[in-house]
Amino acid sequence: MPLIHMMPKAIVSYYHYSGTLLAPPCSSSVIWMDFPTPIDLPLSLAILFNGLYTPHPYTNDKRPATGQLGSVINFVAEVNSVPDGSIAIDDWNGNVKHTLISLPLLLFCIYMLNVYI
Repeated sequence: MPLIHMMPKAIVSYYHYSGTLLAPPCSSSVIWMDFPTPIDLPLSLAILFNGLYTPHPYTNDKRPATGQLGSVINFVAEVNSVPDGSIAIDDWNGNVKHTLISLPLLLFCIYMLNVYI
């Protein structure tokens, strides 16, 4: 199932940043996305997803919060003044760094970065 089909229809903003896996080898190949509003996920899908990425399903993958280690946290929101639903990526200082046409395009770009980096 494509990630975009799990997303609520009315996402208007979220944060994303580069980070690490929560379990060994803790490699830094993850792009985390944090949504102000929780996204409901069916239990069956959570179980399926958990089993795909670990040989030991249902293990505790939580760890204490760590420093940013130089990571840039980006805030993404719809630009209300643009009727085509463009979104802007803010660098926390109010500087718009990139403008994309749609959330699906951004998710695709993030996916491609994870595949090829």
